[in-house]
Amino acid sequence: MESYCGKDCESCNWKERLHCAGCEEGMGRRFSGPCEIAACCREKGHQRCDTCGHVSGCPRWSGRDEVPARELRRREAERARQETLAEQAPILGKWLWLLFWLVVPREAGGLLAALLGLIFPWMNGLGTVLTLGCALASAFFFWKLGPVRQGYRTAALCQLAIVVLNVPSQFLSEGHPALTVIGLGVIGLGLYRNYHAYSAHAQALGEVDSALAEEWRRLWKYTVWDMCGIAASILLLLMIPILGLLLVLACSLGLLVLAVLEMVCLWRTAKVFRGYQPPEMPEA
Repeated sequence: MESYCGKDCESCNWKERLHCAGCEEGMGRRFSGPCEIAACCREKGHQRCDTCGHVSGCPRWSGRDEVPARELRRREAERARQETLAEQAPILGKWLWLLFWLVVPREAGGLLAALLGLIFPWMNGLGTVLTLGCALASAFFFWKLGPVRQGYRTAALCQLAIVVLNVPSQFLSEGHPALTVIGLGVIGLGLYRNYHAYSAHAQALGEVDSALAEEWRRLWKYTVWDMCGIAASILLLLMIPILGLLLVLACSLGLLVLAVLEMVCLWRTAKVFRGYQPPEMPEA
């Protein structure tokens, strides 16, 4: 049986090693085996390369002897990638699942401190303790994910820095100049943390679920737009207070929506890795 490039399949030394069934059933099939020569012949309607008028100067045809070796290297690289992913999946599934369960108490702590604390002062302290506790826990969870992606480790350090900044702010009186500096620092670190965390989620998912990875990237863009809206509302408050207040309320609602979207994405991401099964790979 002759191949597209003119080789005799029966005498090919790679046939057994790569479990190749020939050009018609094996690597020559475009959607399951990456043989550029076979793909080229099929696209141009040739049975073999020698019926093509450009064969003498064709780089694909002149490099046909390297095709099996490239396929072997591709399979070995794919196998190594799948083995690494199979090792990382349980780690991702475990700690992302725990991060998912932190979102609710984290947002509840912020709600207690921001709203109910105005009516019941003791709620303010409870909300602060709950928020700081969740922040420390998430820093620990991100750190445990560090060996999988460097972005998780950066997110953990940012989260820890936020906790460190928030602690002294609890002992400063309202209106103290340092509170503004601390608040800006917390916002900046929070954005930097989210960028690295969301990017790490997207990178980990890129090899498993590209659609969900893209959702994490969109969530980061929405976060940036919402923060830009908050900055604009502060400026608008100085010029047109009513419009500024409406924009503040809209952006606050946006933050709540983003928290819900983060929960959904975290749940789906954890579910992907908790149920991950590596695909069967052909023998190299």
